[in-house]
Amino acid sequence: MTIYDFCPDIESNPIFRQTNPTVVNRYLNETSMTIDDFAPHQVAYSAASGNVRVGILLAGIAQAHTGSNHSGEHTLLRTLHTGDMFGIANLYAEEEPFPSLIVATEPCRILFIRGNALKNFIEKDPRALRNYLSVQSKKIVYLNRKITTFAAGSAEKKLAVFLLDHEINNVFTPPCSMSQLAAMLGMGRASLYRAIDSLVSYGFVEKQEKCLLIRNKNELLHFI
Repeated sequence: MTIYDFCPDIESNPIFRQTNPTVVNRYLNETSMTIDDFAPHQVAYSAASGNVRVGILLAGIAQAHTGSNHSGEHTLLRTLHTGDMFGIANLYAEEEPFPSLIVATEPCRILFIRGNALKNFIEKDPRALRNYLSVQSKKIVYLNRKITTFAAGSAEKKLAVFLLDHEINNVFTPPCSMSQLAAMLGMGRASLYRAIDSLVSYGFVEKQEKCLLIRNKNELLHFI
């Protein structure tokens, strides 16, 4: 069995787009991969997991958190949907501990690929190498934009970044209380509510009970 059996739509993954199936099958088969299931709130991967692996979410929803701070708290970084990959940035930084905590928010099934196997594949397939460099470059650009937004951006832009990182099918459901969310974003609760009202007035989002519906992702990205 190969990765095509475990994940039939793998060609839609940015790393595997237009890659050579022969090379894929040579390096990514049942000897280099495992599939694991996780219950809600179970840690799927962390610095304590040991060997470098890359995960692809086959089913369910998970969240990436920072490692705990001095008070034992975690900060939510992003929400992972079916098809999303994690651990790719650590592939060539084996000496660095995995920086995030991947936690299942509902029953999850994850395909894990051994780091060395994925590296061998990337290094043997020129298209995979270009794909990998493209993915990493886009991450750097996005992170730079995110840092700039959080360092000098308005409350509305900080909120917009967070919404885009954690929406599911264009719907953002707060993962915590509004007070906790405001603290994550480095603003007061009143400022958070004003930021929500502003995004609504701009036509970027729409209130739906406790959730926010993103009306146009591209416009929200352009706003950021």
